[in-house]
Amino acid sequence: MGIVIRAVELKDAEQLKSIYSQKNVQENMLQLPAPSLSYWESRIQNYSENGWIGFVAEIEGVVVAELVIFTQKNIRLRHVVSFGVAVDMNHSGKGIGKKLILFCQEYAFQWLAAGRLELEVFASNSSAIKLYEKLGFEIEGKKRNAALKNGVYQDVFIMSKLAI
Repeated sequence: MGIVIRAVELKDAEQLKSIYSQKNVQENMLQLPAPSLSYWESRIQNYSENGWIGFVAEIEGVVVAELVIFTQKNIRLRHVVSFGVAVDMNHSGKGIGKKLILFCQEYAFQWLAAGRLELEVFASNSSAIKLYEKLGFEIEGKKRNAALKNGVYQDVFIMSKLAI
């Protein structure tokens, strides 16, 4: 299984719409359900304007995951980079998320001069937390009742990894 990581392109909108429409992906992200194709096309077109850098992982030409790096516009916070990652549930557990996060770490620390890479994750998402910890991220704190998941406010962990 050859995983190719490349920059997100407008042509990926339909496959990203499909990934983010999956129940398991939706409930662990802060996206709203049933995003339209035009929403995804607009979102991709505005990545750089928002300070976002998007990448996809594909297998045999099919997009199976996305990772978006979020940069800061505030000059005093430019050393802080965050990210979000979503993997097609049909390809979960195959190392795709890990490969994307490792790519993200190198990109952030080596090319964006980041000193801190951070993320937020639902406290109930134990498989994601386990992966992040395996990759050197540490839980720094908990935001109580921070985000809505399946109609219930849930706790969110703040995790980070500092540049070496």
